[in-house]
Amino acid sequence: MDSARRLPVAVSLPASSAGEQVEVIQRALWEMLRLYSSRRAFAGWSAASGVLVSQPAFDLLGRVEERGPITLGELGRLAHMDPSAVGRQVRSLEELGLVDRSPSTSDRRVVEVRLTHRGKEVRHRVASAGARHLADELGAWSESDRRALARLLPKLVSDLRSRRYEVSRVGDASLHVAQAKRESPTPTKRRSDEGASR
Repeated sequence: MDSARRLPVAVSLPASSAGEQVEVIQRALWEMLRLYSSRRAFAGWSAASGVLVSQPAFDLLGRVEERGPITLGELGRLAHMDPSAVGRQVRSLEELGLVDRSPSTSDRRVVEVRLTHRGKEVRHRVASAGARHLADELGAWSESDRRALARLLPKLVSDLRSRRYEVSRVGDASLHVAQAKRESPTPTKRRSDEGASR
């Protein structure tokens, strides 16, 4: 790929075995995760869009747009935030006119959060700035490379979501290591055993 030279050397090196290929892919995914969670990168997209909004606020707007109307509790679970933090963020977004809160139509005791028209506009403008940045980088790629990425990256995400992580294997390995450490004699004990055998 033409853009491979822009990646860290550890990521762009060719992989000869399946294990090496997995390692290269994993490193690249971690680099991408760090990039997209970078406050500096987000600040650039926000400035380019002409909308000044914090990254946590933008993330919440996305959750509300995808799942709204949504309760504060569910919003907190999706965003991995504690209730007090979610409440503060939602109040701030409400003051800016980006979301509104109202009783649920099915249960008036439950308060739900909805995205306002202005909230949708703000989110889309920032998201579009990020998309333009990505498009600029992919513009140097060949058509075949872009098509391959567009086909394979969503497939990888879908496969990772659908596959359950087998924790038991890691747990068993850790248990065996711990048992081996407990069962292996200490140098002092080995010396005393050797002395007794003589």
